Amino acid sequence: MGDQALLSRHRSILGSLSELPKRMIDLQHLENIAEFVLHGLCQPGCFDISQAAYIVDNPDFNCLKGIAGFSATEVALLRSEAWGSPELFSNLMQASKFNQQIRALERASLRANGRATTAVLQDLATEIGIANPAFCTWELKHDNYGVLIYRKPENDPTFDEHFVKSLYLLSFCPIF
Repeated sequence: MGDQALLSRHRSILGSLSELPKRMIDLQHLENIAEFVLHGLCQPGCFDISQAAYIVDNPDFNCLKGIAGFSATEVALLRSEAWGSPELFSNLMQASKFNQQIRALERASLRANGRATTAVLQDLATEIGIANPAFCTWELKHDNYGVLIYRKPENDPTFDEHFVKSLYLLSFCPIF
């Protein structure tokens, strides 16, 4: 990627990220704001992720719970208009087979049971149908942990620089 293309990519990502907090406030009354944020992070103008599963691990209550699943093929109709059409987007996400699968995911905590390993995450990725997965974990409020299983885009030198830090935006979303 040339210098101009790299600079343009950085600008696109940072522009997308800088819009998310205001959009989150605009739709703060919605329970499924995590779906909107995940959708925003996965868009081509941001990190261009085709499939991602956001899961919360709560060791205190020994619970691992799926929060939101994003599959670009299932919500292709609303690539950029999700924030402007929240009811339509919410309906599409309710109908999304992948999102339903992730939201139905419930099991014992990985951390509470000492199983937060790459092998266990790989098995979980296989179970939910994400091929060639990448994984991120980060701290959330109230001693919870976020887990993201996703398909990492190829050949994007800007990805690692910004992606993990951006996941903390999901930390501000209510968990339902």
